[in-house]
Amino acid sequence: MGGWNHRVVRHRTNESKDSDWMYGIYEVFYDEDNAPIGYSKASAIHTKLDDGEPIESLRLQVEWMMEATEKPILNHPDDFTGEIE
Repeated sequence: MGGWNHRVVRHRTNESKDSDWMYGIYEVFYDEDNAPIGYSKASAIHTKLDDGEPIESLRLQVEWMMEATEKPILNHPDDFTGEIE
């Protein structure tokens, strides 16, 4: 069957087993047996909270993203007045 969906993925911030965990919502891709075979390079959202509540942090970020759909759309470059430093 194959396909994809959004999933929370946890990964290390670098190759070291002692590195921090990073949590993000990614597009995850599946094979014909519905086993995950990979995920997108960039997350839709992410958080780094080993001692906190990573799922709650992700939910909050999704709420903020939903709030953005209720605001006027920004047009690039007309609505932007400068560059981020």
